[in-house]
Amino acid sequence: MWALTFILGCYYLLTYEHTPGASALSAKKWPVSSVLNRSSQKYTLVLHIHPQCPCSQATITELTKIIERIGTKSDIFALVYLPRGYQDEWAKQDLWNELSKVPQIHILIDRVGAEARKFGAQTSGQVFVYKPDGRLGFSGGITGSRGHEGDNRGEDAVISLISTGVVLADETPVFGCHLFKDSHPEKDVNKIKRDNHADHISH
Repeated sequence: MWALTFILGCYYLLTYEHTPGASALSAKKWPVSSVLNRSSQKYTLVLHIHPQCPCSQATITELTKIIERIGTKSDIFALVYLPRGYQDEWAKQDLWNELSKVPQIHILIDRVGAEARKFGAQTSGQVFVYKPDGRLGFSGGITGSRGHEGDNRGEDAVISLISTGVVLADETPVFGCHLFKDSHPEKDVNKIKRDNHADHISH
């Protein structure tokens, strides 16, 4: 029984580590209603983070490595989710402190996930890279599994796109917690779909 319990426990952990979160309902063009200032001269990278997601520490580590490679070729934003009814301090904890150590990054509180919905993010650790013309160049995660640091397809794709314009992959899995886990996921997904549809019509 002990051996069986151990095996099942290991299987569960391995399965959990390698099971991605929900894919983004990505906005194919920069959301016109976003409060972020997109540059028309360089790439814009947007990271969505749930402040209580332990998996996202690895994402921040990999983002730091990406910035070391791409230099100043991209404007970088980190949006930290804050559910309705919570104070700012709830978002400004360990992951916020880690983000504050990352060079060249603009950190903002995303109140009730307003910006995440505009971009279509659903999982903590979701990265979007938009080209200077406002078109989406990459959507996905920059870790190889949950909470694991190290080289991976998403990281390589972001570095290649921003540094050379070469697309190695335009989408990769995101390994993290549900971004709206403190809210109402079904309502949030419907809201994301409506917002993306509205942005598509506006273009």
